[in-house]
Amino acid sequence: MINKLLKVDSVIAILLMAFSVYVIHYSMNIEGLSGAIDMVSPGLVPGLVGVFLFVCAAVLLFQTVKENEIKRETTNIITFLSDGIGSYAFKRLVGIIASIVAFRYLLVLFGFYVTAFFFLVVLFLLFRAVKVWQAVVISLITVGIIGYLFDILLRVPFPHGKFIPYF
Repeated sequence: MINKLLKVDSVIAILLMAFSVYVIHYSMNIEGLSGAIDMVSPGLVPGLVGVFLFVCAAVLLFQTVKENEIKRETTNIITFLSDGIGSYAFKRLVGIIASIVAFRYLLVLFGFYVTAFFFLVVLFLLFRAVKVWQAVVISLITVGIIGYLFDILLRVPFPHGKFIPYF
């Protein structure tokens, strides 16, 4: 059982490292203000999040390899993929990555509020954290608070969608 968990952790760490490299690359290509004196661009925060994610995934991978050495067992990714594709942990990982990719593309079509609401509900349900009605209520409250803080107080507008232009 522990050996299987170590295999899952190592595969998840490698996938998170690959995803963080994608985030860092994408954040470097975000166009900012040309000729800015302080060199702060819109890609700074996503880039920092990507670096933080990479460091955390590397620490997870290092700890997993260290525990494998203590157990004197080697982690075989191919064995995990053949055994673990049907497991709930692997399906949940694929669901989370798919929901992140869907959020990125649906944001343009439906805007922040609708997309973030459904994204939060899906994440709550994937993690089996709460019941469906609780996920809906928590997501509504969270999106409402974020919208109030940024749109009203900080005056930072969120993207509006093509299908729902004013919401």
